[in-house]
Formats: sequence, C-alpha cells, structure tokens
Amino acid sequence: MRRTRIIMIVFLIFIFGVTGMMITVKATTGRLLTEPMLQLPKENSVSVVWFTDFNAKDNKVLYGKELKKSIPAKTTKLSRLRTFDSKKVNVWRHEAIVEDLPAYHGNESEKVPYCIESDGMRSAAYLLQAKPAKGTPMKILLTSDGQLKEMVAANLQIIEKTVGQIDAVFYAGDLVNIPDQADEWFNFENENSFFTLMQGNAHKEINGVNYHGAPILQQIPMYTAVGNHEFMGHYSDAYDLGLQFNDVKPDDFNTISYEEIFSMPENQKNSELYYAETIGDVRLVVLNVARMWRNNVVGEKSNYSEDVRSLSNPFMTSGGAIIYEPIKRGSTQYQWLEQELHSTAFQEAKYKVVMFHHQVHGIGLNVVPAFTDPVKKEIKDANGNVMQILYEYPIEDDYLVKDLEPLLDEAGVELVFNGHSHVWNRFRTQSGMNYLESSNVGNSYDAFYRERERTEIIPSDMTYFDRKDFVLSGDPAGLKPIAPLFLDGRTPYITSNTITVFSILNTKTGLVSSYAYDTEKPKKGAYKIDYFKLGEKIK
Repeated sequence: MRRTRIIMIVFLIFIFGVTGMMITVKATTGRLLTEPMLQLPKENSVSVVWFTDFNAKDNKVLYGKELKKSIPAKTTKLSRLRTFDSKKVNVWRHEAIVEDLPAYHGNESEKVPYCIESDGMRSAAYLLQAKPAKGTPMKILLTSDGQLKEMVAANLQIIEKTVGQIDAVFYAGDLVNIPDQADEWFNFENENSFFTLMQGNAHKEINGVNYHGAPILQQIPMYTAVGNHEFMGHYSDAYDLGLQFNDVKPDDFNTISYEEIFSMPENQKNSELYYAETIGDVRLVVLNVARMWRNNVVGEKSNYSEDVRSLSNPFMTSGGAIIYEPIKRGSTQYQWLEQELHSTAFQEAKYKVVMFHHQVHGIGLNVVPAFTDPVKKEIKDANGNVMQILYEYPIEDDYLVKDLEPLLDEAGVELVFNGHSHVWNRFRTQSGMNYLESSNVGNSYDAFYRERERTEIIPSDMTYFDRKDFVLSGDPAGLKPIAPLFLDGRTPYITSNTITVFSILNTKTGLVSSYAYDTEKPKKGAYKIDYFKLGEKIK
C-alpha cells in the first residue's frame, strides 16, 4: 500500500511537473507582436503602445539613463480581431505614459532611451521624446493608402536615405484593407503586415532587392485620418471578414478595431475620428471624410442600386455609397470645424494643415460620384409596384466642393492633404490653398486627364441616370491640376505600379516636396518631382 502511495505521489509530481512545464513553455512561446509605438505626445509626456499574443502580467516601459526608470502599462484585449474566416485571434494591447520628459526642441540630447518589456521579454532600445515645441524644425511624412500593397516596403525604406530622419507621420487613411483581420496588422503569417512595414521588420523582394520598410513608429508619432478601409460592416461569426467588410448598412458600421489599436487626440465629443492638434509649428486638423466604396453594377448592391432581393428583405438594404460622418453645412462635424478654424490655436499657427481621406479635387478614379448623400429613386412598373431602387449623386450637391472648401479657403488653410485614389496629383485654388494627394505608395488605380476617361465609374445601365453627374476626365470640380517638374505638362499626375511616391513637409523652410522612386531602377534612388511653399500667394 505504501509502495502504491509512493508510486502515486511520484506519478502526480510527474504529471503536475509536466503540466507546469507545459504552462511555462506555453507562456514563453508568447511573443511581442510589435516593437513599441509612440502615440499622443504632450509637452512633457508620450504614450508608448505595444502588442503581444499572450496575456502578459508584467508589462512596463523602461526608460532613462541605463533604462533604470520603469512605468507600468495598462493592458486591454482587442475585441474584434479574427482570421479571414472569422475565427477569433487573441491580441493584447499595452500602453504606458512616460510623463517626466524634457521639453523637445529638436535636439538629440532631449530624446530619452527606452524599451518595452512583457513578462521578461524586451524589445530593442529606442529613443522617445515629448511633443515638439513651437519653433521646432520638423520633417513630416505625408502618406496614405498603404493597404499592404506591393511597393509599401520600398516606399518607406527609401525615405530615410533620401531626406534623413523624419519627425512625424500624417497618414490620410486606408492603413490596411480589412481592419478586423489580425494578420493585416500583425505578423502572424504575414511578413508585410502594417506594423512590420512601419517598424522596419517586413520582407518584400522587388526586382532582386529585399525591402524591410522602416523603423518609424517606435521613434516618432503618427497622426491618422480614417479612410473607408478603417470601417467594418455588419458583425457576424458566420461568414468571412471580406463579406462583413462590404456589408455596410446606413446604421451598421464601426471603427472598433482601428480605435482599439491607436490612441489619437480626442475632440470635445470624445471622438478620435476627427480632431485637431498642434505639432510644433503645424496646426493639424483631421476630419472624418470617407464613405463606403461599392461597384457600379445596376441591379446589385452597388453605388447606384440595391440588390433586387432587398425589395422583399429590408435587412439587405445597403444605402448606396454611405457617407460615414456628415460634413455638410450644419452637421455636427461641420460645426466643430467652424469652431476649430476660429480658435486661437488655429489662428496663431504658422502652418495650417487639414487632412482627410476623400478628395475634394482629383483626377483619380474615386473622385466620382460626387461626395453627397445618395438620392433614392424608385423605379415602378405600370401598376405602381417598385421594381428597382437606384441612387443618384447630383454633382452640384457635392458637400466637399459646395460646403467644405469655402470654409477652409476663408480660414486661410494652406494645405489640404488627402488620399483615396492611389495617385500623386496636386491642385491650387485661386486664393492659394494647396491640395495634395500623395497616395501612390504601393500601387495605382490609374488617373484620368484629357484623352483618358473614367469609363469604370459609369453605371452598367444609364437609363435612369443624369449624364452630367459622371465626369469622365479631369477634376469634376473643374480645377486644373499642376504637373510635376520632370514631366512635359501633359501628365499632371503619377500613376504607376513600379514607381512609388512620398511627400515631406519641412517646417523649417515651409516646403512640401514630393519624391519618386522607381523599383525597376533601384540604383537611381529617389528623386524630387515637385515642391511648393506654404504661405505663398499666387502671383
């Protein structure tokens, strides 16, 4: 009996020992999913954010000389991340605020060494700093529409080699494709996820050159606007994320994953989807100007019609190209913007910049149809039965041209930066306000000027539509685009799947410079294609 007890005890010790060892192994196989990311810098503080694939209990930022100081992190679990076939993925977010930083005027001595640690696992050491003070010279990257496209790694990697260290990123939306899909953000099975690209850990080979992106987010803050790819549609555990992303209804969409991942400044409405922030000499105003993107096939769920099945099943109603947040005159966002443009912080800023996703002016594909609420039209048979539901977008009712542009122009905005069409193009209004789209960072959806026509934007059946609402070439609002320096004036844009573009705002000189890099000619390096100066009036 005693021998049996001994054997049993040994057996239990073995079992618990193995189980304990398995638990330990399981815990230590967890990993840091990202390097640290700097967010929400203030005059003497900055937030440090990182992610793990396990629920680490001891999460902290180590900083200062020899990394002797320590700040514990607050941990939350992301609620919506899944695989493409809608299986749950566990990701934990950790955020700590480092508060005792010196004022930052652009000097290296004002930067502080730091790293992150989760249950003993440490990142590499980097430098953090407080928000740039007034008068601090900065180089700010203007970019958008990465969406994990082919040339993003090359685009980001060539920046530092071309212009040196940048000090902030203004990102005009469409960071990924499907915001609830975990491996678009993190490197589970994707070496070219958002964070690997933006933190220099990607692997993308183009024409024999291996690009890694750039170590950006762990060193400088990023300010983002929401694009149409930051929004998810109707949530379901029953079908894949691609269908859910496209299943947007007028009152059924969200930005939960985007907001859980990032910390952006909040407005008075406690929303991070539109806000204003002073960064050095720049007053940045970020707006929520985005809508649902759909195809143009009449008879389906598209920009211009409902699926005919919605006539008997209202749950299938899509609402056309839904605007996610109203920006028309009198809307909540418009009233907030009016107050911001009259604020002391805006009025006294050296540079006044507004950023949002959709275009006011553009020669890309996505500038049509007009940015206005879909106008519903019912097509009935001889007996009065509804046979089809269509949507029109009267060009004269474009809220961005009719309501937003006059407000920005009158307030003295110098630069409006947008994305959405995956091209480079720029415009200037009669008063001298500049529009720049620098979104050809990974691929292009073409540009349309003079003889080139947007035939794709025409509804498949034009019987009940007004032809005037479909501008096939040039800027629908009639503004003439400005050609890059190296072209002959006939091609005022860059649209390419081998040449990628990035733009830099230099606050010391006021210059906004754009550069191109040809991935088929990597030895050539990046070259300047355009520049203009903020504050210059048209002569």
